[in-house]
Amino acid sequence: MGLERFTPKFINDGYVRESEIENFHLEMFWLQDDVEDWPKLRNEELADLGIIKGHLRKWRKRYPERKRAASSGVSRIPITVLGGGAVGKSSLTLQMICNEFPDYYDPTIEDKYTVQKICDGQVSMFDILDTAGQEEYLALVDDWIRCSKGYVLVYSITDVNSWQELMQFYSRIQRIHESEDIQMKDVPLVVVGNKCDLKKDRRVEQEMVANQCREWGCAFFEASAKENINVEEAFFECARRIRKLYETPEEKNSTSGKKWCTIL
Repeated sequence: MGLERFTPKFINDGYVRESEIENFHLEMFWLQDDVEDWPKLRNEELADLGIIKGHLRKWRKRYPERKRAASSGVSRIPITVLGGGAVGKSSLTLQMICNEFPDYYDPTIEDKYTVQKICDGQVSMFDILDTAGQEEYLALVDDWIRCSKGYVLVYSITDVNSWQELMQFYSRIQRIHESEDIQMKDVPLVVVGNKCDLKKDRRVEQEMVANQCREWGCAFFEASAKENINVEEAFFECARRIRKLYETPEEKNSTSGKKWCTIL
């Protein structure tokens, strides 16, 4: 959300520590819903740091239970969606975020979305980065990879070239993570063959991709953004793999055995 642009200033002022950034952004998310005069903060002329800090202090007093939830009850799931152009990355993302399918093609450069979901009984905040697939933006790919913990790689079952492009994205993820001493079999990765509703136009065989994904050690789904088939399932599987790799024993213990409810 827009207020995240103030995070560096808050850190420099000592208002929020770097280790608290994720919870701070979550507080900003709830501030949007709970502070009555939030619309004032959307005005660029009024959104100065003093006003925001004042509202945050007031919010913490009014909603202390929300602060506890921010620190222990909600996990953040940063996922980057990668793939060639026109394979349906944005359509899958929008279906996941708001259950909508766009009836037009609008090439993406970089869009960020946040949505709260209940995954395996745990309240989770999905931070999804939808990226460009056009060749002129390939210089940004390494940055997109480094800013995330998990990846949804998308190709179209109707386009052989899109599968070849996906393999190139996989190679870039492999290069970056192995330079950080992380084996690819441990990287949270899900491959999605989109447009499975167009079986008569299939150009990429399902069995071939399934075999390759078994070799890589990653999950594989054929999905349809248009028909909402396996969309949430793919993102949830990526979330499970992120938790498996990055959750500390303390975080696992803090959420095990607890039940959470969400008002939607």
